[in-house]
Order: sequence, then C-alpha cells, then structure tokens
Amino acid sequence: ELVVQNMDENEVNKVFTELEFKSLKERVLGKTSSASAEKTRPSAKTKSAKYSNGAIKLFLEKNKNTLIAIDIDFEGQFQNITNLNWGIANENEILYFSHTELDSKDKDSLLIWLQNKEQSKAVHGAKDFYHISRFLEIEFAGLVDDVEISSYLVNPGLRSYELEDISIRVLGFSPGQSSDSNGQLSFDSDSNLEALGLRAQRSEEHTSEL
Repeated sequence: ELVVQNMDENEVNKVFTELEFKSLKERVLGKTSSASAEKTRPSAKTKSAKYSNGAIKLFLEKNKNTLIAIDIDFEGQFQNITNLNWGIANENEILYFSHTELDSKDKDSLLIWLQNKEQSKAVHGAKDFYHISRFLEIEFAGLVDDVEISSYLVNPGLRSYELEDISIRVLGFSPGQSSDSNGQLSFDSDSNLEALGLRAQRSEEHTSEL
C-alpha cells in the first residue's frame, strides 16, 4: 500500500540538478523553495566577518601564502559600474564588504593584492573580474583557477555551469546562502554581502576538488 509523504526537497533538488531538469525543478519545487538553493554545509571552523577598518589589510597579510577565492556583484559594465560588492574567502574565513565603505588603506591593499601575480586567486566567471579591473584601472593578476572553466573541462556536456549547480554536483550543497536561522538568503545588504563571501568560499573548495 502506497502512502503519500512529504518529499525531501533537498534530495529532489540534488537529483533534478544532476539530471539538469531545471524547468521541472522550478515547477516542482518553486523558484523560492528552500531547496532551490540547499543550505550551506555547516562548518564550525568558518569565521564570517563583515568589514571593519583595517580588516582587508589584516586578512590579506595573514593569508599572503594562501589561495584566496573572490566573488563580486555589481551593476552596469566597463566604465559605468555601480554598487560593487566583494566577498573574499579561504578555507576557514570569509570577509564581505561594499567597495564604497573601504577606507583608503584597505582600498590600496585590495588593489595591490588584485594586481599581485604571486598571490593565488580563484574565481567563478573570470570575465566579470576583467570588467572590474578595467573600471578600477588595474591589471588583474594571479588567477590560478576559474571554477566555471574548470568545470566545463571536467564535464563539457552540461547545460549549466552556474556556481549553485556546480556546487550541488561536486560538493553536494549550494553556495549562495547567508547564515540566517533558516538558511535562506535574506534580501538585505548584510546578508547579500555575506552570501558573496560564502560563494567565494565555495569557489575555493571547488579549486581543491576539481
């Protein structure tokens, strides 16, 4: 005798993602379902921090010999970029911030680091970073992995190389969640910025896994 039970949304999401049933996933789970992006894997080691003066300089100095992943969000293109936000992360630490809130020393530290070819960086979608470099009038250097390209080289037959889809396939969980109580991304500035940091950390983990 069959008994109707509530579905496990995360498991359904994972299977549909692996099978690339994107439209069916949205129809069954809904675009705003809790499974449309699974909860971030909890990590007792991860420290997540909002920006404060001096934080970037300290973070970059402390991790000068470590791979750091970056994620960005912005509006516009080329010389007309606005609302530029950053997330940077290593395996254990996340820092997120808006470009406009940086003090002069942290801004200089960030720009020098972005141009330093000796300091390894990982991203998802390098094209955006070259748009930002043009806007900031710098030369982006030190890129050792673009997760989007690496994923294509590993499996060129997929329809989607979005970070969420790659994360579910490779790591078994999704990147873009803030650490609020229900695991969902809240649409306020702090949570959106923190989500950039979490996405950056997923890029760092992909670089280790691929």
